[in-house]
Amino acid sequence: MFHFWSQQQKSHGLILNEIRATCQAKGKNITEAMAKFTVANMLVIPKHKFYDNSRDPYQDIIRITNLAIKDIMSKSGIKLQMMKAQAYFSLDFGGQEQVLEEHAKLYDLYIQPLKKQIINVMPNDPIQNSTKVLFRQIILYLVLSSGMGDPSQPDVYNEAECALASVLSQEDLLKFIKLTRYKKSLELEEMNKLLVGIRLFNNMRRLGGAGIDDMPQLLTKAAFSMETILNESIGRIECKLTPLEKAFEMEYEWDSKNKNFLLRSKRSPFGSNDVKLAKELLCLWQQISFYLNVIKQNIKTHLTELENVKEALNKRLTSLIEHTKCKVAIETSVIYPQFRKVFKYWKTFQEMLILYSVYNKLLKTMMQYAKVKTIPKWVLKIVNRPLDFFEEETIGEVISQQLVLQDVIYPENNEVYTLEMGGFCPTYALLAEGVVLKARPQIGIVKFAGKYYGFRNVKAAYFFCKNPDLVIKQIVDMVRTKPEYIELLQLRTAINQFTYPFAAGIPFNTKVLTSSDKSVQTDIHPMPSIIDPKHRSSTWQLKEDACQLANILKMRTHSMQTDLSHFAYDIGTQVNLPKAVEVQTMTDNYTNTPKLQNFLYGLRGQKEDNQHTVILTRPVEEGF
Repeated sequence: MFHFWSQQQKSHGLILNEIRATCQAKGKNITEAMAKFTVANMLVIPKHKFYDNSRDPYQDIIRITNLAIKDIMSKSGIKLQMMKAQAYFSLDFGGQEQVLEEHAKLYDLYIQPLKKQIINVMPNDPIQNSTKVLFRQIILYLVLSSGMGDPSQPDVYNEAECALASVLSQEDLLKFIKLTRYKKSLELEEMNKLLVGIRLFNNMRRLGGAGIDDMPQLLTKAAFSMETILNESIGRIECKLTPLEKAFEMEYEWDSKNKNFLLRSKRSPFGSNDVKLAKELLCLWQQISFYLNVIKQNIKTHLTELENVKEALNKRLTSLIEHTKCKVAIETSVIYPQFRKVFKYWKTFQEMLILYSVYNKLLKTMMQYAKVKTIPKWVLKIVNRPLDFFEEETIGEVISQQLVLQDVIYPENNEVYTLEMGGFCPTYALLAEGVVLKARPQIGIVKFAGKYYGFRNVKAAYFFCKNPDLVIKQIVDMVRTKPEYIELLQLRTAINQFTYPFAAGIPFNTKVLTSSDKSVQTDIHPMPSIIDPKHRSSTWQLKEDACQLANILKMRTHSMQTDLSHFAYDIGTQVNLPKAVEVQTMTDNYTNTPKLQNFLYGLRGQKEDNQHTVILTRPVEEGF
């Protein structure tokens, strides 16, 4: 199941590949993100003792791999769907910056061949042919890089050609050819910014705009369309979540003798065997609902940013038109910075479009994970019950400031506070062994250690306020034994402090650190990036090596000596192997080609260069 690795192969990439390969061999296909997510969860479980520095790291590599494989293979149904959703959102999505960076790399890889052709043009190439071809290649590259139309369309190409000719003359093109490859790459980026600014400026003046989309309008339509779909998706999940949450409130009641305990109620709506599965279902839908609300909040933020960027772009272009009106020429030091700022606004639009595409894919994936094929009848009956079946929420009672030592905030209608624990009630999560119920901010928000906590009801808030540090610590300890709650309660940062030092090789939600050579320039002399251990800087050492090599010529222990080399070496020759050919005749017989055999003598201990060869290959006529 596990292959023996050398010291150099102890990298997290090989561990993840081993996990994926083993799981695939056992019939379960998983992604790299899922494997990394499982390893990160296994490292924080206390019983595995990965936080012990005295353990052998190499043995822990084998153990963590086997534990991760065992954990993945043991999960099925709702737990597996929840883990897939968490791994996909936390690692595959990875935040807006990671999405944009990966897209930029892929797009750069797409146009990289054309860019290489441009920067590899050298001054010694035929000038007449190279400049014309180079200018056309630059136009194609800039149009593709800017994302403003198809360069194969004549209108788009002609407009880009005119815009580029206004900033890149024939003399500038000859100077561009003489630059180094790195400086050529920088110049191309600068040309791209200027070309985008000029084309948007001409589009504003109705003098061009072929292939340029109305990005603000497209983004606004896409945002409102996605917001509508998100509201419908969240509404479908909330229709199932709300009855399930109310059912769990009926499932547990506070002990009348000891208010520090939640007891199973006699009027429990669940069967004895359905509580565990109902908890898993509750966690899955709460997690999906949380992710969809994150996407919805991001889209609202983008809409606000879109209006600001759109207004700033219009102001910038209007100002440019006013400054260039009735002027024959303008200094480049004045106009070029304006074009660069216009490019930044256009790039912001493109980034929003990329994010909307990713959000759309993320929404579809999450809704697939939210579908559960097999739900017990008892649970299905509760989920499909109308809301009026349960008791109505009583929000008349709020958290009293006199009964708690912490600050209590009563939010107004427009006030929004970011609650800890993912917005869920920490008390129910602890006392009800993992029941995650959404907090009700309208009864009051408790501020503790600069963070905000919401609760399901007043009694849960009073229990938390008695000893907040202890409750938080107990929740963290519980989550370490049940890693599926780490992402649900947003405790990844708090959990990371328990991570075993080996986890530095498998960081969670971080990128792989690749090693590279570095050079350090001092005032006296440079330090080379690569030091050759066989390098000889002394001329006396070089002379000694030369004498040593010369003496080898006279050594009788040498197996073979030629004029071209001082060392014995092997020469491999690719030939066709002899073929056994059979011919069916009246009498069985066969033939074959003779084996070539040459004998060389006079090679050892001879000072002259004569080489004697005896051909021992038998003639074909002799037969065998």
